[in-house]
Amino acid sequence: MSGSCLCGAITYTLSSAPLKRFICHCPNCQKASGSAFMTNFWYPKDAQTFTSGANILKTYVDTTTKSGTPLHRSFCPHCGSPVRLTTAFAPLSTFVAVPAGTLDGGKESEMRRAGWQPDAEYFIEDRAGCLGALEGVAQVEGREK
Repeated sequence: MSGSCLCGAITYTLSSAPLKRFICHCPNCQKASGSAFMTNFWYPKDAQTFTSGANILKTYVDTTTKSGTPLHRSFCPHCGSPVRLTTAFAPLSTFVAVPAGTLDGGKESEMRRAGWQPDAEYFIEDRAGCLGALEGVAQVEGREK
């Protein structure tokens, strides 16, 4: 599987299937994505390899998260697309969250397949009022510990 930022300056490959697919409704993910929520896939940290643009990748250390855990939000400096989220704090330090919208594949990508659902929705207390809970999906106040 592969992916890229909007302008294509940063590209990456993923060497494994996602371990978890989730939607985050926290205020910081709303602001970082410019949307009502952010859809991310968790992979083992070493599964994401940058094939171009690693030298231009910028990282914002988000220290105002609701969980209190600083989150490293890496993005393209040209188009602003987020391409990687990591933290140094266990147990999440062994994972990388990849924004699902950056995955390649068009209609064939995993996120766009009919019947696709995330495994969990986090920070549901911050979910936009116009959105309901996804049926059959774990609903978590806050985030997984």
